[in-house]
Amino acid sequence: MMTKLKSMRQTIKILAFSFLTSVLFLAPQPAAAEGTSATQHMGPTGITALIAGERAFNVKAVDEGSPADGKIWPGDQVVGAGRMPFLKRVRFEFAAAIAEARTDKNKGQLILMVRRKDGGRRLQRVTLQLDVVGPDTFSDTAPYDCPKTDALVTEAADHIASKKARSPYGRLQIGLLGLLATGEEKYVQHVRDHLHEVDWAKPPKDPNVLVNTSGSYVSWYWGYKMLVLTEYHLLTGDKYVLPAIRMYAEGIASGQDAAGLWGHQMASSLTGRAHGYGVMNQ
Repeated sequence: MMTKLKSMRQTIKILAFSFLTSVLFLAPQPAAAEGTSATQHMGPTGITALIAGERAFNVKAVDEGSPADGKIWPGDQVVGAGRMPFLKRVRFEFAAAIAEARTDKNKGQLILMVRRKDGGRRLQRVTLQLDVVGPDTFSDTAPYDCPKTDALVTEAADHIASKKARSPYGRLQIGLLGLLATGEEKYVQHVRDHLHEVDWAKPPKDPNVLVNTSGSYVSWYWGYKMLVLTEYHLLTGDKYVLPAIRMYAEGIASGQDAAGLWGHQMASSLTGRAHGYGVMNQ
């Protein structure tokens, strides 16, 4: 078991770094790019926001007990961070300000430039107190052999495993992949406990229950669920998930279009054609 864990940590630590630190550093997500209607969680501040063009984000919710609780409110608009206004790419500039604030030098203090909901054009400076994590800088070999990377991964994994977030694993269960990618036994055990509890990973009564069925965006949900289950099985050898893996594999295989591709839904069992505007991947 430990040999497998060590191997997995070395081969996919990049995944752990990129996914888990997205909780803290706002790695870009396809559904939440600037100019779209999707909201996203703004890292360790506890703010959920809608990106408003290139120079602001609008606060939609604030996590209870988070650094922003009682200081930032739904309806506020944040137009800058770290004493600088946003100039072009809000998420990246905000992430840079968070990284700069979470150092010993700045003692975790993140200054936001805020336009209140009922305050007109007047700006207020609001200071959020964030936790300082790890050394101030990344190693040249980051994410390998890097104490700051390890500290960020551990912090993010602990946050996901605590289930404090409104959706700790995400709509596509990617949080579970992130926990597996750490290679840490305690996080792997957390995933095991979760998979042995949720309905979608339980052995189905009929392994063909998904064959020739479909629904809105099931290609994404089935695909990522099967990815979690297969990665978990390869890492642990736990045979409990094999029936569910077969169920998703059979359902997804039956949903290929005539060219062997998929759209957001499974292809029509009557025509063999992908629904909507066509295929999304191979």
